[in-house]
Amino acid sequence: MQVVPELAETAAHVTVFQRTPPWIVPKDDRPFTAEELTRFRRSPWAARRERWRLWKEQHDNTALRLDDPLVAGRQGIAEEYLRRHVPTRRCVRR
Repeated sequence: MQVVPELAETAAHVTVFQRTPPWIVPKDDRPFTAEELTRFRRSPWAARRERWRLWKEQHDNTALRLDDPLVAGRQGIAEEYLRRHVPTRRCVRR
C-alpha cells in the first residue's frame, strides 16, 4: 500500500486488490519493574512463566470463528484503536 500513492501520480490507471486487513489492536505492554527484572535474572523459570502468561493472554483473546462472541468485542477495540491512532488519507490523483 505504501507504493500506491506514488504509482497513482504517474500511472494512467491503477487497480488495487487488497485482502481484508488484519485488525490492529493495542499492545498490552508495559516496562517490567526492577523487581520483576531481578526475579527474571535470578530464575529463568520466572521469565518463562511470564512469557507463557503473555502468550496465553493473547491466545485466549483470539477468536477462531466469525460467530465467536469474542469477535464483536475485539472488533470494537480494534476499530476504536484505529480511529484514535491511524490517520485516514485518501489517495486522489491530481
